[in-house]
Amino acid sequence: MTNMIDPFNARQLRETLLAKRPMDAVAIDRIKQTYRDFYNLSWLPFDEHRWGCVRSDDYEVVYQTFIPRLGHKDDINNDKAAGGCFYLLHGYYDHVGLYAHLIHFLLSEGYEVVAIDLPGHGLSSGPRASIISFDEYSRALWQVMQLTAQQRAKPLNLIGQSTGGAVVIDWLLRSPFKTEFAIDKAVLLAPLVKPWNWTQGLLSFYLLSPFTRRLKRRYSRNSHNDNFLRFLQDDPLQPRYLAVDWVRALSRWIPAIEAADPVVADCLIIQGEEDRTVDWPINLDILQEKFPDAEIHRYPIARHHLVNERADIREQWMAALRRYLT
Repeated sequence: MTNMIDPFNARQLRETLLAKRPMDAVAIDRIKQTYRDFYNLSWLPFDEHRWGCVRSDDYEVVYQTFIPRLGHKDDINNDKAAGGCFYLLHGYYDHVGLYAHLIHFLLSEGYEVVAIDLPGHGLSSGPRASIISFDEYSRALWQVMQLTAQQRAKPLNLIGQSTGGAVVIDWLLRSPFKTEFAIDKAVLLAPLVKPWNWTQGLLSFYLLSPFTRRLKRRYSRNSHNDNFLRFLQDDPLQPRYLAVDWVRALSRWIPAIEAADPVVADCLIIQGEEDRTVDWPINLDILQEKFPDAEIHRYPIARHHLVNERADIREQWMAALRRYLT
């Protein structure tokens, strides 16, 4: 990650993309380049980087499309077209800017990427890190797919980290829209079903929720990558509070997933065993029952934020992902 920028630039970019701040094309391009440089997206192997925004419920959902560098003389993928497209869903508190490593991997493997800032996150609108129902996340994915899927390389695939994994799970098990789009592969990275220590946390939530709408965020050591952990403290797009509405929505979503019927899906689950953000032993039991054909890989020293883990740990699970995709 690079040096800190004025947080006003982040607000300015959001307002520009949401058409709330009219600006000339040169100024818009300059703000976009500042964003790319700040989040180390400029070095990604893309031919095109496009921005889009779509209305979903009460939200303006911002997404970014990355087209891989294919057909170039010196490129290892010069003899083939894009192998498909991945729709990328980030984790709670996260946003697309933090996913350069994963986007780089997918582009290098020859996939297009449509990366979505979920409602209340990143450049999308909505109260920060809040949601009324997890259905709103699935509808945001649906709206982006409606607008983009026809133009994207096939087959279409889904990949999600943590809460983004929950969105993928919800899509496969419950979404009324899933029949509109043929999904080939689904990849779940440290997927959320139940958070770590959920029962005790839920008790605390019910005791506090009548008195507050948000709780000050506690930053956890969810990665062995110390540079990433330090960067989060200064990231201008990081929410600083846990929204009570989000916890309430999660508490309603978990029983719905537990009650859902199993489905046949081509699914890869990657999980770190040092993860103390999600209750991964319970979650893997649930997911094995819901996706009986799923391929599961566990990594003893990996923590929760797999996408921004230490380089050697990323290389391990990305090697498994590469084998799965071939």
